[in-house]
Amino acid sequence: MTPRRRGALWRQIVRAKVIEQARVLEEIGGPAERLRRLAATIDIDDPANIEAQAARAYWPVLLGAAFRRHGGNEADTMLDFGYAVLRAVVGRCLHGAGLHRSLGLHHDNAENDGNLADDLLEPFRPAVDRLVLRIVAEAAPMDQQARRRLAEVADWPVAMGGEWVRLRTAVARVALSLRTVVEGGPARLEG
Repeated sequence: MTPRRRGALWRQIVRAKVIEQARVLEEIGGPAERLRRLAATIDIDDPANIEAQAARAYWPVLLGAAFRRHGGNEADTMLDFGYAVLRAVVGRCLHGAGLHRSLGLHHDNAENDGNLADDLLEPFRPAVDRLVLRIVAEAAPMDQQARRRLAEVADWPVAMGGEWVRLRTAVARVALSLRTVVEGGPARLEG
């Protein structure tokens, strides 16, 4: 696959992630317009790092101005656990689609056996964010019950193509559409 084709796919992935982050903010009554504008400006390969710009606007609204990713707080621990569950789901779907999870589109670390999984999980992160926000709002600790709830994120409904499907189904569809791209089909991921 050519670098330009990989870059175009990465643009689709980042755009989908930022749009989903905007939806999460809308759901909680937060300002989503900035994220929607940012999503519209993403170029091939995201050279302006719109993904990071969106994160700087997203996290303070979602979890408060004091929240820092990788800050060692309980919400962060919940996010990490949920993303690990999501990464496993993505890895299984990639395997099911006949794709090798280490051969990434954007992530490219020779020591990472999940580069492609790390790429494809991006637009699904907001599903975990929604769930963590609910758990945090309940003032629930990161205990066995919270872990169980986070492990169920694969069965949560997500919007895809005008319908609601389980997250695992959406991931499987995206993985299959990526296989079509790899086999020479149009550079367009489902979703």
